[in-house]
Amino acid sequence: GCANGYSVLRATKGLETMVVGVDLNIEAIKSSGNNLVLGERTNIKFLGGNIENLPLSDESFDFVIMKRVLGNLPSKNSQERALGEASRVLSSGGYLYILDGVTESLDILSKMRQEYNLPLLTQPNHTYLPSESEIIQMTKGTFELESIRNPTSTYYYITRFIYPLI
Repeated sequence: GCANGYSVLRATKGLETMVVGVDLNIEAIKSSGNNLVLGERTNIKFLGGNIENLPLSDESFDFVIMKRVLGNLPSKNSQERALGEASRVLSSGGYLYILDGVTESLDILSKMRQEYNLPLLTQPNHTYLPSESEIIQMTKGTFELESIRNPTSTYYYITRFIYPLI
């Protein structure tokens, strides 16, 4: 979800088009309004809602961005429902961008941690982190895959490797 809206504001800076952020956490949505005031943006709105049942009309968006969403859902079934909702709200020819951790990124970071005698990383108990191949399989037939990039983001590198060394 969009959480407090900070990433939405940063990612859409300079855009004039209408932007909608959705998050299940109502408290985060409330603080997103404060960020809008700080950002002086009138083309963004934030809604409380579940990614598996979005409070949005069919084919109402040209772009859907899921940033650290899939990996925070509790199961593969939840992820599939979320992707189905993304497909539903996307206009024909629309684009879905998924920016998320995958099991391969845990493997990369665990190897790095092992070299410094840090404990290996494991899947969190409350979420289900998919693999790249699972994301490909879940999107097959619904979305056309354009590219996959290095799944180990700066966020995961700093929080899972650098920070424990400090």
